[in-house]
Amino acid sequence: MAISIYQANAAVGSLDSAYYSLIIKGFYIPKRQCAAITTEYLFKIMTNKVFLIASSDIKIGQLLKQVQKLDLWMLMQEINVSKPRGFDENHLPDKQWMINLFHTLRVNHDLFRHNIPESMSIVTQQELKMLQEFNTSLHRKSQGRFFKRSKSQAKLYKDYKLKEKIEKQKRKKEQKIKYINTLKQQIEQINQNEIQEEQIILNQIN
Repeated sequence: MAISIYQANAAVGSLDSAYYSLIIKGFYIPKRQCAAITTEYLFKIMTNKVFLIASSDIKIGQLLKQVQKLDLWMLMQEINVSKPRGFDENHLPDKQWMINLFHTLRVNHDLFRHNIPESMSIVTQQELKMLQEFNTSLHRKSQGRFFKRSKSQAKLYKDYKLKEKIEKQKRKKEQKIKYINTLKQQIEQINQNEIQEEQIILNQIN
């Protein structure tokens, strides 16, 4: 039995009413103002067609490395999930939503930890714990310059940051190649579908 648009609208209401009903339901969804929040996306959530996590299961993430929003989105594409995500590069969620979701799924990813070589370490883990027991907030004007690197450590750090930059550029290039290949496959599939549709129409005419 067909459902009229009036019946459908009566069941859902507006975009806002649908959005906040999902919040109340406990779903972790992007901010209301971001491009990802569309009628199509909310409908897919309500009909259980996209991947989601409950708000109670989310682990709040804090990036320890700079990353652009689109780069973060491309990193998320590498994670296998049970259902489609429901948006694309033209309708991205807000960055903090992606950070939190990515952190929940990949809590030990390099973006969320400092990967400092042992040779560059100023103090041990045990010594750091002991230092953190002191209240050093008084007269603190910045992150601090209590410790200073030796010349050899400064050189190691410079080499390390250069290597990190090269590796980041390499990963970014690989992600873009993968993304371009995915787009090519999608375009090829669309072309094949159009050819099939044209063939069906020609067969019907003949």
